[in-house]
Amino acid sequence: MFLVDMLSRSKVKDNNCRSDRDIMCDVFMTEEERSHIEREVESINMLQYLSVSQGGLKRGQKATEQDKDISELKRLIQEGWPEDISQVPKSVKCYYSFREELIFQEGLIFKGERLDIPKVMREDTMQRMHRSHLGVQGCLRRGGEVMYWPRMNEEVKEFISRCEVCKVYQDRQQKEPMIGHAIPNRPWHKVGSDLFELQNEHFLVFVDYYSDFIEVDKIYDKKSKSVISKLKSQFARHGIPNQFVSDNGPPCNSIEFAEFSKEYEFEHKTSSARYPQSNG
Repeated sequence: MFLVDMLSRSKVKDNNCRSDRDIMCDVFMTEEERSHIEREVESINMLQYLSVSQGGLKRGQKATEQDKDISELKRLIQEGWPEDISQVPKSVKCYYSFREELIFQEGLIFKGERLDIPKVMREDTMQRMHRSHLGVQGCLRRGGEVMYWPRMNEEVKEFISRCEVCKVYQDRQQKEPMIGHAIPNRPWHKVGSDLFELQNEHFLVFVDYYSDFIEVDKIYDKKSKSVISKLKSQFARHGIPNQFVSDNGPPCNSIEFAEFSKEYEFEHKTSSARYPQSNG
């Protein structure tokens, strides 16, 4: 019960209105006990629990003194906050919801055990916080233990998003390795075709998967009828393949092309949808 009793004995006394309890406390408490309790109450120094260098503390004290918003916040902490938030200056309204946690001590403002960083020091603080490139969550986890300022999380995320090193080495979804097509046992068993444009003209490329033999035909439009006509010419020269590979786009996804594959009795395979890397 020592701490509970200490709070009741250390209260501010009114000499004009002394209760029986006050008188009994004075009787049973020695001067040494009273002095010891007062030292315990008054000697709580937040700087002892703050992992910041002395140089950083001095810069913080100087910046706190020169910051107009922090000066206004200091005045409210020392004189008391208004009951209505509408009476609070706009620059410090963001502190109103946790005003009971704010402390002014040794020229600095604390939110609980965390140091409130003045505006002029925030950019440098974020650079020091991100010096080891821990990433957003790592920086917020480490910095959140010792410091605070309004919109700290948003500003740290925005700062790290501009870091070129983090952009290069940030975590990405693991890419699956490209799985190559199986090499057929004979020429013209499996062939592929695709359209491309060169110097404003359109061409149809035709490739054998066994020999990598290539043929290119110029076409004047990309309609199914034109592509099918060129494929029939290729099949007449080299034979009808067992498998024909193309992308999912027009003209190979048309009903007309499906009827053509059925008539010539070859299997039409398409590359993965919305994954053009597999079309090769």
